[in-house]
Amino acid sequence: MNRKNWIIGLIGFSVFAIVMYMTTNKERIEPEVYVADNWEDVKAFQYEKIPGLRRAEKLGLARQYENIKVEVPGTNRTLSIDEIWFAKDFAYLFYSIDLAEDAYDLTRENAEENFPELFIKHDLLDDKRDIILRSSRGRWPKSEGIVYQNRLYQQIHLVEFSKNTDQGYERISSIDELLLTDAVVRIGDETYELEDIRLPVYYDEDDEVVKTIHVGQELEVMGHTLKWEKLELGTSKNKLYFLFYPAEDRLGSHIELMIKTDRGEVWDYIFLIKKEQDELYSIQFPPFNYWPSHIDIELKSFGMIGSDEFSFEVDTELYKDYLKSSEKGIVESEENEYIGTIKNTDIYLNYVYRPDDMAIVVSYEQPKNLEKPYTMLFSSGPIPANKVRDQQPNLIVFHIENEKGENAVYGSTYSSKDKYGIFLKKDFLERSEKLLGHVSHLHYQIVTDWQGAIEVPAE
Repeated sequence: MNRKNWIIGLIGFSVFAIVMYMTTNKERIEPEVYVADNWEDVKAFQYEKIPGLRRAEKLGLARQYENIKVEVPGTNRTLSIDEIWFAKDFAYLFYSIDLAEDAYDLTRENAEENFPELFIKHDLLDDKRDIILRSSRGRWPKSEGIVYQNRLYQQIHLVEFSKNTDQGYERISSIDELLLTDAVVRIGDETYELEDIRLPVYYDEDDEVVKTIHVGQELEVMGHTLKWEKLELGTSKNKLYFLFYPAEDRLGSHIELMIKTDRGEVWDYIFLIKKEQDELYSIQFPPFNYWPSHIDIELKSFGMIGSDEFSFEVDTELYKDYLKSSEKGIVESEENEYIGTIKNTDIYLNYVYRPDDMAIVVSYEQPKNLEKPYTMLFSSGPIPANKVRDQQPNLIVFHIENEKGENAVYGSTYSSKDKYGIFLKKDFLERSEKLLGHVSHLHYQIVTDWQGAIEVPAE
């Protein structure tokens, strides 16, 4: 959900400021800590942080607890397990802890040492101690949460559900009860061990709700045809399926969309594409908190793997001069060598010298202010030709040899937003006078401004 919209819409949320709890002058504290005026503020904060939680509660898929409270030994604090939401691929455990007198000392300088945090050393287990669930902080870092009535509300994200069987570890599809074992509360440098906590869960993945909406909208962009097939709205995830028929080349790994509901929930992301079968693909995004009646979709771009390629030559003399010099650190060549222009994108080459290897770096200068739709190259991960095992590789391919026809001895590769490169080993460079390079399977994206809408039946 759009964070800005949530903040604007949250009534009574401490005048939208970050404040210190129980002070009259509203001093600012750690930016991720908020203060609630009422319980509705706590829930609004949780809904904003955990997409789909509100709808899961409405459908009875989340379990609330009222009397699971544990004393934190050696302190006057109590830990309360407030709620658990179990889903097919994840779970969220919501808890709260007394702030005690530390509520007056949550300044930016002291927040880390005064924050109480529930920490699971090992796993959540059932009575047979054969259930494995790994935990993480998920969407909330340690220092983020919301305070209400002198208690800090936080959560733990649980992933990797598996069960130990004679055949190995198997996925969990249902479970009635868990034990929270080997848990501790940390406050600064102090650690307090807790007794085991029994949690009724009664989870069955068959209880999850998925509704399918037929879409059937087709668009054509620069000769490529994309057809939105169906939308699955689930309680743990949403999936949008589409067919893609390229005029040439192949669909890449990502698509950039803005998905916006009439209830104000927005996902404006670059989504990874999953191939389902043949020309059928899907993207996945988090569930909605509110059932929509109308969804707007804006297609901003989609990636392609192309047939374009370029070649270059490199004189190794500059690297040999670097080795002879007193310079022992990393040196980057001062000028970018212009290679050419492909799909409205200028291509440049430069080099990075190190004592044991040299990198050949490709950088792009992408176009600006072109009329949509248009194409442009984008950076992606490279791979040396001798490691390609697929006739249709999904990475940018480097093939480099010297003037003798010897294939390069490659090192590591890397990529960033607008450049990518590959390292060549020192021994190969020292016995070479000239390098002949060829780069193929260039990745590009088609930038567009297509907009459409999906009407959603009542839930």
